[in-house]
Amino acid sequence: MSTASAIRDAFLTNLSAASVFGPEQVSTDYGVMESTSACCCVVSITSYENEAMTFGNNRQATFNAFLQAYIKDTGDHPQLKRDVFVVMDKMIATLKTDDQLQGTAKGLGRVQIDHDPELMYSNGGPVFALERCW
Repeated sequence: MSTASAIRDAFLTNLSAASVFGPEQVSTDYGVMESTSACCCVVSITSYENEAMTFGNNRQATFNAFLQAYIKDTGDHPQLKRDVFVVMDKMIATLKTDDQLQGTAKGLGRVQIDHDPELMYSNGGPVFALERCW
């Protein structure tokens, strides 16, 4: 059975390899927002469930991951909207490319990506659009 940290690390590696994010743009720490020039992603494992499938030792473990993509608003609203869709497409493509997360999982279950155009985030400096994937 995989661990939460192994699955988290697989997400970090896979998203870092995607062309929309580089290794310095993906982290488990929100501090990555301070150094990004365009977009970044924060990865979290939010819950774990272990369910008996049959009598005996046949169990199914489920980890829930939460990915937050932050797209920097440069003041060009049409470009921000385009960037939101580019990041969403890249996240989808990355997750479809390796749905077993480098062998740490049997496969990704339900994946949902959410973007609310009215929800913006600021860490006291630049403003970011937010996409949530869980």
